[in-house]
Amino acid sequence: ATNSPPASPPPAPYLLTPAPAESVPVGASRFVPGSAPLHPTSADFEQWLASAPAPLPAERPLPGALHKENVPPVSRELLLAIARGETPDPLVNLVVQALMGWRWWNDRDAAVAPVWINIYPDAAPDFIGVWGQYEPELDRPVKVAVQRLGRSIAMENKQQLKEWLGFRGWKLNELTPNRTRRAVVVNWVLHYLKSHGIELL
Repeated sequence: ATNSPPASPPPAPYLLTPAPAESVPVGASRFVPGSAPLHPTSADFEQWLASAPAPLPAERPLPGALHKENVPPVSRELLLAIARGETPDPLVNLVVQALMGWRWWNDRDAAVAPVWINIYPDAAPDFIGVWGQYEPELDRPVKVAVQRLGRSIAMENKQQLKEWLGFRGWKLNELTPNRTRRAVVVNWVLHYLKSHGIELL
């Protein structure tokens, strides 16, 4: 057995199709438009990505990028579906990476905060672990990235998943790395929306 990532999964179940495994550094995530969406809001997100104007750097201390003309279509239903594990893992990455300012035709987008682009100059990080491999040497970059994401959430916004969405989370014996990371991503997205004064659809 080897510790290398498995071959790219077939595109049909995904909104976005992963690039070939050998071209993606461990812990990095690059996706290109792919198959038909499974979630009702996925199509909106894919359409937005195809036509969205380039974001601007957010003014400090605001998180993520500044989407002045066209905010990504993040809805309550989409965030709840992410938290419940009802969306493909690549879509989870897509949502947070887009709000942070990354674009898949230009990984080093000027809108991405220096604190992130300096650490990940070549590709947006994988915040979810799309390969589903949790061996320490393979999973550590993902674990570190999601820890950084969680630490970037303002203390007063760390309970937004429960306060905004009414999602009470999982019992201790139900927790998995995937569920924990989805919760961090959704909390960060809510932190982003609240900090920028954007209403949740």
